[in-house]
Amino acid sequence: MRGTEFLDRPCSRIGADFFHHEGKAWLFILDYYSRKHVNTFETILKMKRLFSRNGIPDILFSDNGSQFDSNEFRDFAAD
Repeated sequence: MRGTEFLDRPCSRIGADFFHHEGKAWLFILDYYSRKHVNTFETILKMKRLFSRNGIPDILFSDNGSQFDSNEFRDFAAD
C-alpha cells in the first residue's frame, strides 16, 4: 500500500468522478487535504459492503490516514 502525501492547503489535490443514482448523474469531488477521522473498524466494514457488491479493486488510493495505516487494515488488504 502507498498512501498520498500530507498536503499544505485545501484543494491543492482533488479527485473527481461521476456516479449515477436514480437516473441522475452526480459529480463526486474529494479533497485530499481533508482528513475526517473514522476508525479502522468502520472503514473495513464499509469497504467490505462495497466490495461485496462491486468486486475487489485492483488499486486503492488513500490519504494515508490512521484508519488505513494500521495492522488491522493491512491484514484486511492482504486478505
